[in-house]
Amino acid sequence: MGLVIIGITPSYPATGYGYIHVDLGQENKIYPVIRFVEKPDRETAEQFLSSGNYLWNSGIVAGRLSAFVSHIQSFLPKHYDGFSAFKDNLDGQDILPFVKKAYAEIPGISFDKGVLEKSNDIVAIKGDFDWNDIGSLESLAVSLPPDIDGNKVKGDFFSVDTKDCIIYGDKALVTAIGMRNVVIAITDDAVLVCPRDRVQDVKILTERLKNSRYKSLT
Repeated sequence: MGLVIIGITPSYPATGYGYIHVDLGQENKIYPVIRFVEKPDRETAEQFLSSGNYLWNSGIVAGRLSAFVSHIQSFLPKHYDGFSAFKDNLDGQDILPFVKKAYAEIPGISFDKGVLEKSNDIVAIKGDFDWNDIGSLESLAVSLPPDIDGNKVKGDFFSVDTKDCIIYGDKALVTAIGMRNVVIAITDDAVLVCPRDRVQDVKILTERLKNSRYKSLT
């Protein structure tokens, strides 16, 4: 038996989400997956939305344990071998050192790219519930009420002539003057400032940081 992934009906042409291509014209509510598409550009996302045959990839996958194991064994054999090599030989030992060793030796890859995009034994169903990608700043903004200037704010914020911005700061007071449609996000060890229409480029920034002297922050 294969795996089942939950797709979400798109409500706008999001460029920060992955998409699942299915044939929604079928009468049943279980749809064989045609392909996965990761974070398309704006024009492609608009085409997906208008076609009616694409769902957002929620990242929620269900199936029997045996199905997950067989998929990992088939498509990520190094991961399977790394974690199965010690499972029958622990003899009551602390498992944490073995897990750390396996993680250090296996290649870094997401389950989507490593398994889902390679398998032909995956079906999708539509999730009938509210869903947002909590890792997205734009999605965070959806859940926040706007202030009188259209700013979506989490934390303390004070501004002059600043409109339609996303502000995220848990500890420090964020202040701004004359800003329009920008994101300002402050954490304990970093500050991000960018136009709202380029917030998805955070992934590019993160990849570059991984190859810099600031890789410990990613």
